[in-house]
Amino acid sequence: MTDPYEHLLGVRTPMFRAALEQELAALQATVDDDGRGAELPDGMRVGFDNLARVAAQCEDYAELRDVLHEHFRIMTSGRAQEELSPDETRAALRVRLVLEDSTLTMDGSLVREFAPGARAVLAIDLPETLYYPPSRAAINLDASVDELWQIGLDNTWRELAECDVTHQRHGGVHVLESESFCTTGIVYFLDRVMPGLLGVDFGESRALLFSVPDRHTVVLCPIDTMDEVMAAVRLAVPWTWERFEHEPGGVSPLTYVWDDHGIAPFASLEEHDGTARIVVQMPAHFDERFRSE
Repeated sequence: MTDPYEHLLGVRTPMFRAALEQELAALQATVDDDGRGAELPDGMRVGFDNLARVAAQCEDYAELRDVLHEHFRIMTSGRAQEELSPDETRAALRVRLVLEDSTLTMDGSLVREFAPGARAVLAIDLPETLYYPPSRAAINLDASVDELWQIGLDNTWRELAECDVTHQRHGGVHVLESESFCTTGIVYFLDRVMPGLLGVDFGESRALLFSVPDRHTVVLCPIDTMDEVMAAVRLAVPWTWERFEHEPGGVSPLTYVWDDHGIAPFASLEEHDGTARIVVQMPAHFDERFRSE
């Protein structure tokens, strides 16, 4: 069976697997049949997708071993959140977007679909990591589930408002980036972000093309004409796919459309016989809307 990370790691694949095997053996973890995750004896799930992206940037085996060792040390120490007071827990709650097929095992009340292929999760921001509580009972705070989500969103906005969010424009494509692991939370505050950064109100354009390729990046493309749609697709889709494939913290390789019908997948990059091409999924209502120009 071909290794699922060979396309990303190439000749580094055996090195990655050897280092990973040693770390997992020390944790007594059981690797999944597809080679993309494992389960610890206490039921905790770990995924390898982000690790593979990091491994692709390591210079040698020693560096790779150090990276993996530190990753698993931080991950397994995340349970230190149990020592937080209710006030500390309240201040640490965040909302983050993750890949839909993430290996996270969480209570359904702590996970909400944001868009096809991407979901929002409640997380606790610890000094070295974001901890994902597996159940409502693991959150030491007297509040309803809806209140927890609101607290997490409020904290996420405060973090984003205080951190340095960079803005680059490439034609009609706007790229927002920051060091925050919750940068993708920007999508919940477009009514606040877009007027100041993009000079346009959210909902003012006919539609918005957007993507969240990784945890540090949001791509926004307000569109009013079919020419703007095609120009945004040509720029945003390949760039989104590249970021998702190679940057740690991948969220979604898709480019979405957001209008008064909601959020739907719009375009992606697909490979056929070694050739990559852009595939557009034009919603019927969207096509009709722009054909009337």
